[in-house]
Amino acid sequence: MTIILYSSGSSVTAYALDPSGVFTRRQTFTYKLDGPGTDPDRQDAPHPHGVVLDPTGQFILVPDLGADLVRIFRINPSSGLLEPQTPLAVSPGSGPRHGTFWTPKGARPGRAIDTRFYLASELNSHLTGYKVHYPKNGTIAFEKFFETTTYGGPELPSGATAAEIAISVGPFLATQYIL
Repeated sequence: MTIILYSSGSSVTAYALDPSGVFTRRQTFTYKLDGPGTDPDRQDAPHPHGVVLDPTGQFILVPDLGADLVRIFRINPSSGLLEPQTPLAVSPGSGPRHGTFWTPKGARPGRAIDTRFYLASELNSHLTGYKVHYPKNGTIAFEKFFETTTYGGPELPSGATAAEIAISVGPFLATQYIL
C-alpha cells in the first residue's frame, strides 16, 4: 500500500505502509519556482496542499498553491511507485488548495461523461469544475466547464479565502471559507 503525504519544503513524499503499520519512505518529489508567483507574499515557493485520489485509484492529484498547478501522479500498478504526469495549470494567482472528485451514484468511475473534479483556490477564492477524461494512452485529462467564487456570488466578503471543499450526501458541493 502506498500512502502519500505532502510536507513543508515544497515536497510531495510517498510512503509504503507495511502490514504491521510501519511507514517506509519510497519517493520524494521536491519542487522549485523560477521566481515568485502572481501573489509574491503567498507564492514565494511551491506549497503543495492536500492529496486527492481519483475515483479509478490510478492517479494522485496534489494542488500546489505556490505554483498555480495541480500536480498529477500516476500510480504504477506493478510497483506502487508514483510517476509524475503533466500538471494541470490553473489561473495565475489563483492558489489552488483543495480538490475533490465526483461521480454520480451507480456510474462507473473513469467514464468521461460521469467523472468531475472540483478545485477550490484559496488566493482568488474560486471554485472551478473540470470534466475528467481518461484517454486510451493511460493518462488523465481535464476540461474546465465551470467557474465561480466560493461564496456563490460576484462579491466575496472582505478578507474571505477558500479553505476546504467536500461533496456532501446527495448532489451538493460545499466549500468553506475563512474570514
